[in-house]
Amino acid sequence: MTGLEVIVIGSVLGQVRSGVARHAENALPRAARLLEQRGGRLILLGPASEPEWLQAARAGGAPIEFVAAELGRGPLARYWREGPRLLELLRQRPGPALVHQGHLPLPRGLPPGLPLCWMLHDPRQLDPGLVGGLRARLGRGLLARAAARAERILVPSRTVAGDLAARFPKLGAKLIVARHGSDHFAPAPRQPGRYLLGLGHLEKRKNWGLLLRALALDANLPPLLLCGRDVAGEAGRLAALARELRLGPRLELRAPLPEAELPALYASAAALVLPSRLEGFGLPVLEAQLAGVPVALARAGALPEVGGPQACSFDPRSPSQAVHAIRAALQKGPAELAAAARHAQGFRWDHSARQLVDAWYAASEPTRSEIAP
Repeated sequence: MTGLEVIVIGSVLGQVRSGVARHAENALPRAARLLEQRGGRLILLGPASEPEWLQAARAGGAPIEFVAAELGRGPLARYWREGPRLLELLRQRPGPALVHQGHLPLPRGLPPGLPLCWMLHDPRQLDPGLVGGLRARLGRGLLARAAARAERILVPSRTVAGDLAARFPKLGAKLIVARHGSDHFAPAPRQPGRYLLGLGHLEKRKNWGLLLRALALDANLPPLLLCGRDVAGEAGRLAALARELRLGPRLELRAPLPEAELPALYASAAALVLPSRLEGFGLPVLEAQLAGVPVALARAGALPEVGGPQACSFDPRSPSQAVHAIRAALQKGPAELAAAARHAQGFRWDHSARQLVDAWYAASEPTRSEIAP
């Protein structure tokens, strides 16, 4: 089949940078070129203004059409606005079409014959410990409906695929693993390690408080630098915990840095430490390994899968285990760090893009969509 138009609903790409946005930035331009080679076309619907990464990709020749749309912020606003705007776009474009979406809920009013490819970056909506019992029940219902409606379901790791297959056994044939890549990252020359580095939103799921308690257990650990967007006041709670533990200057909180500044940040890190309770992938792990930075991570979600055998791990409930893992990471020698870098080099965005395009065509083959004016 040729001539497939893939409409990516990109509402969330207008929000703060995240793993979802970084996946779009690296995978979609490559996927658009592959789609064009097969006679197809990629269209990004929303957000209200064109993201900078997309401007740069299109200036570099990426064949992506951008259709600006005010689709709203937050799940409820997106639910009400995405569907009508999508249908309006489809009426202007007769012919085979497919919709790709990477968030919940699905837009209202999706036509029954319209093929859908859905990407789940992580199953946090299903965890009562992270989102509360009521939201977890709601999330399970929304996720189950999206999974039943989609022809193909893309996930970034074998861990997420296994979790979904265990919860929803009938989904096995739909699941496709499209791992993220590492070849977007160009390391800077290594400097003496000055701090433990934590990268990611300041939110409950990331479990940063565990690292503060680890610092309190071992006064000889390097200071901790956390870089991330404050979510729901978590930065204030972490600062209060640091005062309670009398950490003083051993904790520094920073806002997210521009992508161009990340190599220098890694270059001066003694180790990357990720204590998350749940991750669908974990791009900082690969970036740190490419930069020659040792990694200590929680045995949770996809982190052990991404980190491989060279990453030191700990129980995300145990500050004392975190101390031991960090200490072990700081002792890593050149040969072990080189092996970790080789492991990280095996993750390629070109492969992720191919998986994406193959999933789109597989999802489109059983049906054809023609939306009448």
